[in-house]
Amino acid sequence: MLAAMLPFAIAAVAGIVAFALYRGHSRRREDRQLAQQLLSSLHQNYPPEAEFRLLAPDELPTISIAPLEEAARAFAAAGFAPLGDVANLALVDADGAPIPMRVAVRAEEGLQACAYFHPAADQLFYDVSSDLSDGRTLTSSTALDSGKLEVPPEIERHYLPPGAPFDTVVRLQRDRLAELRRVTPGLAASAATTSELLLEDMRREARRKHAHRRELGWLTETELQRFTPAGVPPERMSTIHAEIRRLVAAEAA
Repeated sequence: MLAAMLPFAIAAVAGIVAFALYRGHSRRREDRQLAQQLLSSLHQNYPPEAEFRLLAPDELPTISIAPLEEAARAFAAAGFAPLGDVANLALVDADGAPIPMRVAVRAEEGLQACAYFHPAADQLFYDVSSDLSDGRTLTSSTALDSGKLEVPPEIERHYLPPGAPFDTVVRLQRDRLAELRRVTPGLAASAATTSELLLEDMRREARRKHAHRRELGWLTETELQRFTPAGVPPERMSTIHAEIRRLVAAEAA
C-alpha cells in the first residue's frame, strides 16, 4: 500500500510550487520561502513514526462516503473481503477531517486492495499490492501522478490512468504476478489478512518511506523538476533545490 498516500504528498508539493511561483514576490525571498514550505510539507507527509487507526462509519467525511461505497461494491464483485477504513492521523483534509482509505483483501491470491478519495482531485484512486517472498512489494495503481516522487527500490510499481476500473487494476496486478512467477519459480505473494496486521504493515511502511526520503535529502532535483509549472525555466527549479539542500544541511548540523 505504499502508493496509497502518495497522491496527498504529490498534491501538497504541486500546490506549493504552483502557488509560490506565481505570487510575484522578490525571487530570492520567494525561492527561500518555497524551499522551506516544500521541506515542511515533506516532513509532515513522511514522519518518522505515523499513527494509523481504523475509522468508525460515523467518522467518515461526508464527501468520501459515496466514492468509498462505490469502491466497496467493486471490491465485493471481485471477491475481496473487507478489512476496514483506515486513516493516517497526520493527514487531514482542508476541514481537518481524516482522509479514509478503504482496504480489502483477497488472501488466497496475496492481493490487497485500497481505495481512497482525493477531494482536491475529485477522484477515486485504486491500489492493488502484494508483498513478495523475496522482500519486494508489487503495486498497481491509478494514482498516476504518484510517479513524480521516487519510492524505495524494493517497490515495483506500475500505473494506470486515473479513472481506470478496479477490475482493470486487479487484472494488471495478476498479470504482473504471473510474469514474476514465470521467471522466479517458487515466488509467493501475501497480504495482511486482519486489521491488526494491516495497521502494523502501514506503520512499518511509513517508517520505510521516511528513511527513504531522508536518504534522498527529502526531495531530489529530478523530482522537483517534474513539478515545474508551465513557463518556469528549469534553472529556477535548480535554484530552489539548492535552497532545499541548504536547509537540509542546516537541519543535520
